[in-house]
Amino acid sequence: MNTEILLASIKSTVPLSQTMKEGIDQIRDWARGRARPASSVKATVSVSGKE
Repeated sequence: MNTEILLASIKSTVPLSQTMKEGIDQIRDWARGRARPASSVKATVSVSGKE
């Protein structure tokens, strides 16, 4: 294994967000209204611990 092989592998990799787009969209549709977000913009806290 060398750098050329690794770079070629990286360049030919397709993200799951592209190869499984339909499945991911189905899960998102199902979760809309049934699940709660894991985080939100308001969840950020400053270094001092105050919002």
